[in-house]
Amino acid sequence: MASDDREAPGSYFLSQTAAQKLDEELMGEAYGFTLEQLMELAGLAVAQATYAHYVAPGQNSVPGEKVNVVVCCGPGNNGGDGLVAARHLHHFGVPVSVVYPKPGKHVHYARLVKQLNALDVPVLSKLDAPSNSHDALARSTVLVDAVFGFSFTPSGPENVREPFKTLIERMNDYDKILCVDIPSGWHVEQGLQPGTLAIQKPDALVSLTAPKLGVRNFSGHHYVGGRFVPPRLAQHTGLRVCHYAVADQVTRFHEKVDD
Repeated sequence: MASDDREAPGSYFLSQTAAQKLDEELMGEAYGFTLEQLMELAGLAVAQATYAHYVAPGQNSVPGEKVNVVVCCGPGNNGGDGLVAARHLHHFGVPVSVVYPKPGKHVHYARLVKQLNALDVPVLSKLDAPSNSHDALARSTVLVDAVFGFSFTPSGPENVREPFKTLIERMNDYDKILCVDIPSGWHVEQGLQPGTLAIQKPDALVSLTAPKLGVRNFSGHHYVGGRFVPPRLAQHTGLRVCHYAVADQVTRFHEKVDD
């Protein structure tokens, strides 16, 4: 599938280049967002989708089942979204812990970890230590995949290095996985590629800002968290935006792929 700077007018889906340019415009002079602010909005959307899908009565929760969420974070912005989501899930009253084997270098990631530490939310770093992330995954009922985002380009099974290789392999043993923006290891425009190490069968997905081309045929439960996109910017970029109810930061994506 060819990559264009912008999809056809009226499209719900973004190419990699279009997604990058949209972020740049959001953080530009005309709209004034910061990276930290966008991360906070994205993480809140992920937390709300996780709560709505797995915890809220009458949704996909199992009566009597105690929900225990583990957020698996990578070193980039996707991981930052996951750190924010973990904090909000804690405030929602959901038991949550974080697996964060390779912290990002940006100072804001360290601040996000401090915020979790202040709430006594476990942030686990080593995959091979007893009572660490292996046990955390074993105790979980829901995994949030915040490892790799749309900047990751898969090229083969060896493209994912440790510690994330083992982490993704372990995550694939679980049924209830909610992915942040795009399932880890998927091509942002072409989706899941044969022979690549990736999340194979995610149960749910939260597309941030707007869905990417690689999830056009996603068959699981699809949410979108892009309420913060200014209508003027959406119109300028030819992006079709979803409808959000009252105070919701996410919405279910029900549109059929016809473009």
